[in-house]
Amino acid sequence: MDLALIKEKQIKITVKKRYAKPYIQKIKNIVWNQFEAVCEFESESFDFDEEVNITLFFLCTEKQYNHLLEIIRSRFQNSVNMEVI
Repeated sequence: MDLALIKEKQIKITVKKRYAKPYIQKIKNIVWNQFEAVCEFESESFDFDEEVNITLFFLCTEKQYNHLLEIIRSRFQNSVNMEVI
């Protein structure tokens, strides 16, 4: 298996509505700075929700993806509920 192969990846996160934009910006910044990749997002919630579900889309290698998951888990710990796809 070639770990250098670039793949389409996504991560679903759930955060408090008030902090959604800062979380998105921070994660996009990590993806840009660590992997020189662009990250897009899609909100799957409604205006009246207390928490928002966001899917982040980006391209990276498997090794980069695993590293990104480690970064998110260590930096945000319990403040982000994350679903790995």
